[in-house]
Amino acid sequence: MDTEHHIGFHEATVVDVCRANREIKLSLEGVRVGGVAFAATVLLNGIRSITRDGVKVDDLVAEHDDGEVLSLEQTGTGIHLIIEWTDFKTHQSITRSYSVECDSVEVNVRR
Repeated sequence: MDTEHHIGFHEATVVDVCRANREIKLSLEGVRVGGVAFAATVLLNGIRSITRDGVKVDDLVAEHDDGEVLSLEQTGTGIHLIIEWTDFKTHQSITRSYSVECDSVEVNVRR
């Protein structure tokens, strides 16, 4: 995720989470680059393990219709991600911490 401009994921909206075989694609809106909001995809290739709140799980899935990224950081072996999932119908939210170990992380930013 090294770029010449800092990419800010804080408060980005999770539009979609898609899992196919050993890949996870996070589609986000409101990713900040140089103070300007963009859409972005984060592609995690070669998934080795996923933990949610410290417990190993089989998948990373949207828990409610609305997800807001609180933090997304690349680690030496993948990413650490904190998302607040909100269900506006029931006025309930839950904050989850995910660690995903994978072979590579690709970030694609677009207008």
